[in-house]
Amino acid sequence: MGLLKTDCRVQKLRMQLAENLHRANALHLVTSWHLMLETLLGRMTASMGAEVIFTDAKMHMLRI
Repeated sequence: MGLLKTDCRVQKLRMQLAENLHRANALHLVTSWHLMLETLLGRMTASMGAEVIFTDAKMHMLRI
């Protein structure tokens, strides 16, 4: 009986780890896409200021 309970906890932990990895991958995908887009826009608008690409909130974070 103890082995079955231990195995269930291991399976639950594995499922939680898989879900966490899935969430982390989704977050990294969105972040990477934004970074790529901002890099490309920065190259196309190199003569313009950073305010063209970044929002006020992002500009504030970059200044900190």
